[in-house]
Amino acid sequence: MAIGVVVAIVLSGGDEPPNEADGPTPGPTGTAPADLGPLGRGQDGDLRFVANSLQCGLENVITAETRLAAEGQFCLLDVDVAHTGAAPIEWPLECQFLGLPDGQLLPPRAEATLLDPGSQAAFEVPMEPGKRYDEVGLIFDIPADAAPATVELHASCGSPGLVIAT
Repeated sequence: MAIGVVVAIVLSGGDEPPNEADGPTPGPTGTAPADLGPLGRGQDGDLRFVANSLQCGLENVITAETRLAAEGQFCLLDVDVAHTGAAPIEWPLECQFLGLPDGQLLPPRAEATLLDPGSQAAFEVPMEPGKRYDEVGLIFDIPADAAPATVELHASCGSPGLVIAT
C-alpha cells in the first residue's frame, strides 16, 4: 500500500503591495523536502547572483487563490540578484536553468514562479542600476525521479551565465 505525502510551497499573498525582499515561503506538510543548502555566488554580465538554497521534492505551489501541481516535482531555488551595471536591463526568466545529470537544461515553470509577488517584481520591469532583489524564488518542474546537478543563472539570454554545481 502506497502512502502519498503532499509537500507544498505556500506563497504568501494579501492586500499589501509586493515587497521585493519577500519570496516564496516553503510550507511543507508531511516529510520535509530535501534542502541542498547554500549553493554559491558569482557575476554574469551586469547581474550579481547569490544562490541561497535549492529545495526539491515539492508537489504543489499554493497561494490564497491558486493551487498548482507539479508534473513531476518542484524545485525551489532561492536567489538574490543585484544589478551592478550602469543601464537598466531586463532579467529573462526563460534563460535561467536547472541542469540535470544527463545535461538537460530546464527553465523555470513561469506560471509557478510568477505566483510569488517578489519574483513578479524581479521579472516584470527593467531592473534599474543598483537595484537588488532578495529571495527571488525560481520554481522548476523536473521529473519526479530526477536530482538537479547544476543551476545556471544568466543576466541575458546570450550571456555565458553563472554555473553552480548542486
